Amino acid sequence: QYLNEFEDYRIDMSRSEIYGELYRSINSLPPQCQKVISLGVLEGMNNKEIALHLGISEQTVKNTKGRAIQLLKKNLSTSSLLLAILALRA
Repeated sequence: QYLNEFEDYRIDMSRSEIYGELYRSINSLPPQCQKVISLGVLEGMNNKEIALHLGISEQTVKNTKGRAIQLLKKNLSTSSLLLAILALRA
């Protein structure tokens, strides 16, 4: 039982560290990338919703996400990058 509780705690701590790294990296992005990523990842909006919210085209949203992923690749660990990419696929 104690091993299971310890493992759960360890997983929660790792998840917390990964999210912290992701948030710090998002905050280091250029402003437009920050907006698009924040709306997609943090607010759960899809590309069409982001485009309408920001008054830009869906293609601009896609291009901005692509640029953001390239920038995040430089700054994130593998686990955090995978989390970001999965969140951006929506």
